[in-house]
Amino acid sequence: AAAAAAAAAAAAAAESSIDTFTHLSSSESQLHAVLADSVYLPCDKRKGVVATVDPHQIQSGDDVCHAVWYAYVGGSKYRGFWYSAALCHLVLAERGTVGDADDLQRDALLALSLGRAAMSGRARDSAAELAEQARSHQCRRITATGHSLGGTVAAYVTCTSQQSTSPICSGHVFNPGGLPDCARSLSCLLASAEIVVHRIRGDKISVGFLPALQRLYNRRPGYEETDSHRMVHFLK
Repeated sequence: AAAAAAAAAAAAAAESSIDTFTHLSSSESQLHAVLADSVYLPCDKRKGVVATVDPHQIQSGDDVCHAVWYAYVGGSKYRGFWYSAALCHLVLAERGTVGDADDLQRDALLALSLGRAAMSGRARDSAAELAEQARSHQCRRITATGHSLGGTVAAYVTCTSQQSTSPICSGHVFNPGGLPDCARSLSCLLASAEIVVHRIRGDKISVGFLPALQRLYNRRPGYEETDSHRMVHFLK
């Protein structure tokens, strides 16, 4: 009986380890996770990253994944931009709650299901900075990412950018905050951009955010006792 119980526990642990973000996600999703985490650093500490990309993204003609450099090209305490010259790919990364009065007010408004009021100020600034970055770089593709409040902002900016001069083609958001919102759901479902919601099982903050679009994962092995909302569960 003890041996059977031990075997069952080992099998459950193995299944839990496989059903994680690292094992289930694409290289594209993993790039956006790294940048959603990197934007938490102060502006002067942010650096470029090396990303593994699928062959079809660089049209290499082979089946081998390639390493591509994404340079940090600017931003503010609320957001950062990374750019790959090889792919002409610009990424907007929105930071989670900064801790100032404005962001704390945004969190409060989200808790009251007032998403548009919560997002409008940061989204407006984000769109302006994105337009400036798009003018400064040759962009074949623009994507967005963010964690927690940053994920909520990134999804909002992605959906509302479609009529702008710098439309975002897809957004990867990680444990984004917010209660169920019919207006948000309709906006995201009607947008031509793809919104991918990555959520760790057990995270209460993101449970109501676009539930129909959520991809669920277990906590990162070795971090089972760490709060499921933390970005660490999306990193290697």
